[in-house]
Amino acid sequence: TYRIDEDSGPARPTLILSNPSSTDTVVTVFTTDGSATGGDVDYTSGVYTVTVPAGDTSATFNIPINDDDILEGNENFLLTINSSALPTDVTRGDPGEATVTIVDDDRATVSFEERIYSVIENAGPARPVLILSNPSSTNITVQVRDDDNTATGGGEDYTSGPYLVTFIAGVTRVPFDVPITDDDVREGNEEFDLVIEGRLLPNRVTRGTPGRSTVT
Repeated sequence: TYRIDEDSGPARPTLILSNPSSTDTVVTVFTTDGSATGGDVDYTSGVYTVTVPAGDTSATFNIPINDDDILEGNENFLLTINSSALPTDVTRGDPGEATVTIVDDDRATVSFEERIYSVIENAGPARPVLILSNPSSTNITVQVRDDDNTATGGGEDYTSGPYLVTFIAGVTRVPFDVPITDDDVREGNEEFDLVIEGRLLPNRVTRGTPGRSTVT
């Protein structure tokens, strides 16, 4: 097993020859996707030709890793020595396969698109927008709470939360609705706050700025 940080350059697996040879030994190694995707998405897949020089018993080769900005967790792929392509006096030993794990280094913040949102009382719900700084390969759900200010929740002036907002995989901008009560009371402009619950965010996601927004 090999582990490589996504941002630290290529993976560098090593092949071991049990005994030195008087001539170069050429070995082919092919990749198989696991949770990681080849074709330069997560790593450069393909067939690698590795030469162990005459008199040596090891050779290291490079597999390029793609340092992207996507939250995807650790991913892996498999390396396999092609036994059918070995020289006649060489057989595949144990292990003839190795797993390479790409350790995800990406982080993201979630914040409001605006610090202040305004809505006319009879014009329907307020529609604040959350922004995720980097896309994720899986859905991310964010909880937003409300804090009364001059407006009162519980349906009196608006519908209280908490509000659950989900970023579908690959999406970085999501609006959500906060129902506003259209009453007949003359009360002037009122406001309440929306706050991203940082303590409830998934791993590697933190609350950005602004993490609080005011709805008027």
